[in-house]
Amino acid sequence: MCDDEKPFRHTRLRRTIGYIGRDGLDLEEVYEGEVALCEVDAFIRSLPTEYRQLALFVRATAADPEVAISLEVAFVREQLARLGGFLTMQNLSNVPTDPHWEHLLQIQIEGRRASFLRRRGIPAGEEPTRVYLDRNARPMTLKNVNAALARASKRIRLGAPITLETIAEVVTRSSMRKSASAAASEDGYLMTSLDYYLREVRLGHGLKNNDINGTRH
Repeated sequence: MCDDEKPFRHTRLRRTIGYIGRDGLDLEEVYEGEVALCEVDAFIRSLPTEYRQLALFVRATAADPEVAISLEVAFVREQLARLGGFLTMQNLSNVPTDPHWEHLLQIQIEGRRASFLRRRGIPAGEEPTRVYLDRNARPMTLKNVNAALARASKRIRLGAPITLETIAEVVTRSSMRKSASAAASEDGYLMTSLDYYLREVRLGHGLKNNDINGTRH
């Protein structure tokens, strides 16, 4: 999961990681010094809820962290009403959207965020405008979020801290490698199909397989 006809050569060691994904066993190839997508997923699961939801959005979209943090409720609701969940996510995404994330923003705004504001006793007319809020119901800042993620990285003893930028970079890299791999597989399939078709045409016309000039025998 996490390669073209002739990929450029890496001097770094490559490792293949096997893990259980949504569709069963999945494989991801990463190079020495790279964070794997499955490692990002495990890290996000370890985060407190207030940061987990924001990190999940960046994980789903590879969006610029500043854009993710600055999302406004009114804008997202307008997009959802006009486009629906899947297209809204795709419009906000820098990578192809997985349908699995279709309801992520609805759940955040109408579920977790609304419940949190009720517990805080904040009236609907006085609620903050941002989608993602800290535990004090204030808009998040990239500096504060990455500081919290650095603390979480240290707590679970990661070699290097994972930030929102790290998450976006890993998701983008994984998506590009999957696209390259799929394109290579498609090219291989098309070439095999073409070879088979030409062989059948030649045989059907009484031609030898290796007669590239099409001379009849």
